[in-house]
Amino acid sequence: MPTYTVKAGVDANALNPTSSRKVTRLLDGTIFVVYTQSDGVRRQVYVSYSIDNGVSWTEEQVSFAAGANHQDDPTIATDSLDQVHVAWHGTGWGVNVGLTNIQYRMRNAAGAWQAQEGVTDLAFGQVSPAIAIDSVDTVHLVWESWGGISANAWPNIVYNQRVVAWGAAEQVTNNMNLNYNPAIAIDSTNACHVVWDRGNNGEILYRRRNGAWGAAESVDVVAQAVLNPTIAVDSLDNPHVAWYYTDWAITQSIRYARRNGAWGAFENVCLVAGQNNFNPGISIDLSDRVHVCWTGDGWGANPATYNLLHAIRATPWPAPDIIVDNANTNGTGNLLWAQDPPIGNPNIPLNGYMVVYRETTGVPVSSVMIILSSDLSFIVAPSVTTDPATNVVPESGSVNGTLDDDGGVACDCGFEWGETVAYGNTTPTQSRTTGQTFSQNIGGLSPGTTYHFRAFATNVVGTSYGADMSFTTPAVLPTVTTLPATGIT
Repeated sequence: MPTYTVKAGVDANALNPTSSRKVTRLLDGTIFVVYTQSDGVRRQVYVSYSIDNGVSWTEEQVSFAAGANHQDDPTIATDSLDQVHVAWHGTGWGVNVGLTNIQYRMRNAAGAWQAQEGVTDLAFGQVSPAIAIDSVDTVHLVWESWGGISANAWPNIVYNQRVVAWGAAEQVTNNMNLNYNPAIAIDSTNACHVVWDRGNNGEILYRRRNGAWGAAESVDVVAQAVLNPTIAVDSLDNPHVAWYYTDWAITQSIRYARRNGAWGAFENVCLVAGQNNFNPGISIDLSDRVHVCWTGDGWGANPATYNLLHAIRATPWPAPDIIVDNANTNGTGNLLWAQDPPIGNPNIPLNGYMVVYRETTGVPVSSVMIILSSDLSFIVAPSVTTDPATNVVPESGSVNGTLDDDGGVACDCGFEWGETVAYGNTTPTQSRTTGQTFSQNIGGLSPGTTYHFRAFATNVVGTSYGADMSFTTPAVLPTVTTLPATGIT
């Protein structure tokens, strides 16, 4: 399957953490990946984008910290205007320059980066942001706070949103436990779904915000540790979560659970005694197939190194596909997925998956890589043909068309028509899929008149048109009656 280098020469922190999204896609198919790399003095945040499905990449610097102020843990999302939103944590900003605080920056549709905004400026560390955008382009952000918001100087999970400016932070947790590694997903109602772990305390927790926060719910509880959850939402707005379990001895395994009113029992995605499988990413395609990708050893031709694996949910989970199998260390796999923007679902594949990961070829040299599965496809604009008119009589005629390609989803098909190529009239539409024909009878026409028409097809991406065609209604012949002769002498 196609595998490309996004950026060579990065370090081991480039794609941390795995719980937040690192790859996103615009409506025109442009792919953006966010990561960190050194500028020679400190780690900065960068994005690279590709307009040719990953073959070539253009890099842009996002953060410009000075001194020895490292910038880390970036996360990325896009909105319906094709604006790119990036958040991260770093030192060197605001009043509390020595503490890590949450930063944010937006790239507009013209490609210009806007001024950096400090989401927090606190005398306690704020780390590990995860970002998501809803259907009205509100920015949602969760992160791990080590104080300054909660009254407890313990790591807690905090949420904020940006409409035109950042609002007041809200506490997702406020307790004296360890709360780490938040992940966020938005559903079709713009509700927020947040998961996090309690580290060595052995619990994955979930909370939903739909205007107000619901009660926290336990997804998994163990005596050992469950870590690094990641979340996606299906077409029915059910959240799906993947994470990894460790017994702190010889086995680490991948687990999964789904909430349908309540959380079901966890499922083992991959459990092999003596193997290390960890840091999963999750995505859901438009057919609600659940994809999980993770790092593991003990597989393929290079069992001694960490490679990348992938599985699609079934009952039971199948043996994984080994999608990277080499002598290097490969990890921090992060899958493309976001519910929004809803028009065209550019971040939800019709089929397949897209994953970015880090491949380490030396110490400390790594590369950010991207895989596009061989079956990867997205909804695209439809294509339609205008066919000749039929059944043309003086006052009516039938216009016809063929939907050549629906772009991946059913289309609303119809015609524009009128006495000029400005048309001015539109027929009712009919639902059609690839290869189907459609027609409409148009009445009330004038005899002996030329009419123009063209077919159109509309799906969630947009509307496409067939070529202009025309027909001429026949003239009505005059009616003549022969009357008896008169005046005969």
